[in-house]
Amino acid sequence: GQDVRFSYEKMDASWNFINKIWNISRYILMNNEGLTLEQATANVEKVVNKEAGNVTDRWILHNLNETIGKVTENFDKFEFGVAG
Repeated sequence: GQDVRFSYEKMDASWNFINKIWNISRYILMNNEGLTLEQATANVEKVVNKEAGNVTDRWILHNLNETIGKVTENFDKFEFGVAG
């Protein structure tokens, strides 16, 4: 491992990032109560197959897939700071 100097600025930035993740998860959970994994998967597949959704939905999924690929690649290289 590598020693990192403590920084209030980095702590504030990390707090802001974590808070965003928290708010996103709350929003998703509040708007999808009772939704099963199978239903969610079917909804995503409809958007991917252009049976539902719009250009914005497809753009979001495209960017999500690119992000997942980059994060996975960095996790595999143990570059956790870059993956975050």
